[in-house]
Amino acid sequence: MLALNKLRKLLGTIPSRDKMPALRFRRFDLQHLLSTEVLCLKMFNPSFTHGEVSTYELFCIGSLVAIFKPRSIFEFGTYQGKTTLNLALNAPDATVYSLDLPVEGFEVNKEVVRYEKDLLIEGKRREVGRYFKDRNADIVQIFSDSMQFDPTKFHERIDFIFIDGSHIRKYVRKDTENALIMLRKGSNKIILWHDFVDKVTTPVAEAILSVPSLAGQVSQLEGTQLGVYVS
Repeated sequence: MLALNKLRKLLGTIPSRDKMPALRFRRFDLQHLLSTEVLCLKMFNPSFTHGEVSTYELFCIGSLVAIFKPRSIFEFGTYQGKTTLNLALNAPDATVYSLDLPVEGFEVNKEVVRYEKDLLIEGKRREVGRYFKDRNADIVQIFSDSMQFDPTKFHERIDFIFIDGSHIRKYVRKDTENALIMLRKGSNKIILWHDFVDKVTTPVAEAILSVPSLAGQVSQLEGTQLGVYVS
């Protein structure tokens, strides 16, 4: 467990503004949300490995969850479950739902969604959600191709949504449209996108720009590849 006020020094490791790409979205600075009171975070296995969020991004995600205290969280893209577990650890009263491709038919689906080959071992996927297996966390796994996923079961029931599944534009747009259906009405409800690089030519940014209701509503979290929408 790490006290947030002791982690403020981590903010000094954020890449400088001149090293970031040219921006077409607003900036969102996490420091504006950090109060002087102690906010305790739990960070499981914060070291970075390819295919996962960075250490600082994990810190930002955990901080947002700890600050806004969502009752329900939905994640598009479980992978090995590191981010999933960190979401659950910092929102102990929330249920975390996490969606990934089903085991059955994965060999076909991985080609359809262009599953990154370097995330596979001898062509096989690691166990989905292996980091949170056998842990006492309220995590519900959902196995589905997100293009076929029906969001109506979660209509206006989710407070915090993290999108980090397929990065094909049509998938990101579909996940985003589903997230808007699922997001609970009211203030301080959040959608986060990973691999959000603020250039119109990137699939995640292009997908977000193609959703009219999000025009001018999405910011880039300073020093990360996280896009953020706060209602």
